[in-house]
Amino acid sequence: MLNCYLKSLCLSLFLVSTACSHSTLPTQDLSLTKGSVVEHCHEAHLSEGWYSKDPLKLNHELEFYLRLAAQDFSVEVAEDSVQALVVPHAGYYYSGLCAATAYQTLLPRHNNSVPFAKNERIKRVIILAPSHTHYFRGVALPDYTHYKTALGTLIVDQEACTKLAKHSLFAKRPDAHGKEHAIEMQLPFIQKTIADCSIIPLIIGALDKNILATIAAEISPLCDDQTLLIITSDFVHHGPSYNYTLFNATIAHQIRSIDSEAIAALMQKNLPAFNTYLDDSRATICGKNPLLLLLQMLSSNTFPNAQARLCSYYTSNHMVAARTPHGINTTLLYTSLDDALVRNGSVSYAGLVFVDQRKQVQTTLPCLTSYEQRALVSLARETLTNTLTATKQLPNYFLEPIATPALSSTCGAFVTLYKQHKALRGCIGHITTHEPLYKTISAMSIAAACNDTRFNPLQAEELADVSITVTVLAQPTPINSVNEIILGKHGIILNKKSQDGILTHSAVFLPSVPTTQGWDLTTTLQQLSLKAGLKNPDAWGDNCSFQVFESLEIKE
Repeated sequence: MLNCYLKSLCLSLFLVSTACSHSTLPTQDLSLTKGSVVEHCHEAHLSEGWYSKDPLKLNHELEFYLRLAAQDFSVEVAEDSVQALVVPHAGYYYSGLCAATAYQTLLPRHNNSVPFAKNERIKRVIILAPSHTHYFRGVALPDYTHYKTALGTLIVDQEACTKLAKHSLFAKRPDAHGKEHAIEMQLPFIQKTIADCSIIPLIIGALDKNILATIAAEISPLCDDQTLLIITSDFVHHGPSYNYTLFNATIAHQIRSIDSEAIAALMQKNLPAFNTYLDDSRATICGKNPLLLLLQMLSSNTFPNAQARLCSYYTSNHMVAARTPHGINTTLLYTSLDDALVRNGSVSYAGLVFVDQRKQVQTTLPCLTSYEQRALVSLARETLTNTLTATKQLPNYFLEPIATPALSSTCGAFVTLYKQHKALRGCIGHITTHEPLYKTISAMSIAAACNDTRFNPLQAEELADVSITVTVLAQPTPINSVNEIILGKHGIILNKKSQDGILTHSAVFLPSVPTTQGWDLTTTLQQLSLKAGLKNPDAWGDNCSFQVFESLEIKE
């Protein structure tokens, strides 16, 4: 029994380390390595627990994560528009899927071939990684010329490194690179998604405001159209193992809340806000210095048209809960976790992509990633569960998702509840609002369940049999003729005014209503008239005005 206990203890400690390794750092600079470049190959050193070292197994592992990312975490970006990625660096068991949700944006669109068709545009990758083993000021340059992994050998861009080495804040530090895992965890993904590229692996040490801008200014000229910038960081590390235990109850909700502040500052490209967040929270974000450097580069117009998208977010405990004998149940990555599951330790992971917004398709709807769409439906479900079944209700802000710019946009939304066989059970929404989208979804979930006068309030025992659809609305625009209405594409708003110009009747149909009912345009307008309270179904043709809007329907 003692042997079993010791084996279990060793396994637990190992899993914590691969969730994100950390160590006590010395308090003084290491000696610098100077001199001419000595060509040699750096061998990948991490154990099997981080990722498979067998080429066939590693390829299978990467393809599994990339395919699952494409299936459940799609991100619509224009080809050749990706400028930078923020990705985790824990063991693939924990963070592999999160990393894949960002790396998949590099792959050619609509690619289902095996092996994957790779990105041909990118010819150089700059990796900004934190140091988990050594303390130093500035940036550690590699002393090696190649980096060998199970998938082959990557060449270090020596010309670029030589240019950087001319500045005193950049120096070769073999000890810093020797056992650093943050860089190595990126290389197989780079090799799997990019056809042919060199790398510039940089380990970012201690930074202060005096040198941050200087370092950014040295790296920025390297970021041309054929160069990808990768920033690797895990997010909040919570628990006794990380000497950061802020919460004793509703732990998972509160971790998400403080992660949300950090991710929001990054996506808003707001360096002062991120600095304030770090000062106030003292959050254990291992890659805070690379992230600060990214924000400095964004604020100094290295990527003047960059727009951030959130590809995914979850914690190490979410991934453990989502693992099944057959794969990963990604639905469980959105659910709340009991305190008992996270009390001993939690590491958060987020995948972000920064794209050139000039190359994106412009739409009237907020550009929601699949992660954000599913987060909205999950929010609706958790809000109803909390309202109808919780013995002690949580504050609404505990349930809120990561506050991305898209989820914070002020657009209208409806929440629709269905019982079995698609029988309507409630539907309420706002056409326009000044509230953030996620707050609108939360409020409309409760309204659809409790305030739709066509139905009795939803009871707790009904909730398991209810499915939820969230509909996000674009800003309505007026039309001159009903012939401009495209059924199935347009939602329709009818407004009828009196001769004095006072609004007397109004009604709205979501885009799905006519097609679900099998109505033609005339029947749709007649039904809309009746819904507005007009006694004559053909009254829509008498002193009525119309607006149309597009929508995004998200089904649970």
